[in-house]
Amino acid sequence: MLKGIQDWQRKRQIRKLTDQLGSPVNSRLYVELMDLLTEEGEKEKALEVMYLGLHRFPESPELRKRRREQVHRERSEEKKKLHAQLLENPTPELYARLAEISRLNLDVQGMWRVCVAGLQAFPKSPPLLLAQAHAWLEVNNLPVAARRLEELVAVQPYHYIARKLLGQAYLQMGRREEALRHLAEAQRIAPDDTTLNELIEQARGTTSETAAPPSATEERTKALHAVLGPLAAEPGVRGAFVLDANGLLLA
Repeated sequence: MLKGIQDWQRKRQIRKLTDQLGSPVNSRLYVELMDLLTEEGEKEKALEVMYLGLHRFPESPELRKRRREQVHRERSEEKKKLHAQLLENPTPELYARLAEISRLNLDVQGMWRVCVAGLQAFPKSPPLLLAQAHAWLEVNNLPVAARRLEELVAVQPYHYIARKLLGQAYLQMGRREEALRHLAEAQRIAPDDTTLNELIEQARGTTSETAAPPSATEERTKALHAVLGPLAAEPGVRGAFVLDANGLLLA
């Protein structure tokens, strides 16, 4: 009896709050509605409300906290699935995705373990070679990153991303001829990438601009380097793992 009354009251409150969404409200209303929908088992609707709230109140601390919690849950669930899939049928892509999740969770040691395991199983895998190159770029270890990228283009000469990253790495190292060679090749592979024009100009010395610095913050770079840097000298160690800004294994 009591549970039935509580369910009725909750549904009534959901309808009331939903009706208010179109009028001037504060971010707290979205949070309350999310909680009520979650209690009702309407997780998908609760997510929709959260994203609507973030669209209207992108700086809301509570909504942003809920988003972080949701992302953490999604990643944890995906990690469990990936571990199960790796036990059943390991592939380079599965290792790559698992390492990416570790990176996103700022789990550098976990990222390292996954990358090493993947490279032991698939030593010439292009996705993993690219990933470990990105790891060394993250800590600004350009020579090691360049070596990994050279290994990659030896396997896949028309790998556009590897060519572009090689060009950028060599440009930062002051090796302009090698930078120009790889950037020109990248441009042949992807002529629509207009960002290559400026990089090629820099490699030719026709502009005074220098290559862009690594995207990681100084604090993050130092933290990663403290963990990954010493490992570069370890026998058999080939690198770590970092992915692209789109959240996919490219970079």
